[in-house]
Amino acid sequence: MKQCLDDFCQLSGQQVSFEKSMIFVSPNTNSELANSIAAISGSPLTASLGKYLGVPLIHTRVNKQTYQEVIAKVQMRLASWKSHTLSMAGRITLLQSVTAAIPIYTMQTAKLPIVGSGDNVLFWTVGG
Repeated sequence: MKQCLDDFCQLSGQQVSFEKSMIFVSPNTNSELANSIAAISGSPLTASLGKYLGVPLIHTRVNKQTYQEVIAKVQMRLASWKSHTLSMAGRITLLQSVTAAIPIYTMQTAKLPIVGSGDNVLFWTVGG
């Protein structure tokens, strides 16, 4: 694997920053093999793939906690508004135009799970 990357770097003129890179291996991978790969490459092992452009890179089953950060962003935005200074129509317009945009990018890459029940269901659920 390292030789393949070295060949690519030589041919393309680009370089891989192994210090800034991380290696993710399956939980089924032998720990000695995983540590050996990390040592050869010079990149640390990681248990999480992190985010790309603000969207989590998922390698496990999606559950309610997976996209909790999107929900928190919407709730933070709602809490920061001065709702008493807006009419009901103004609040609805603001809700539709601003907070609906927060999960849009995430929804382009993944189907979000339905969160909550009854009046607590967020606005991107089916029929919402």
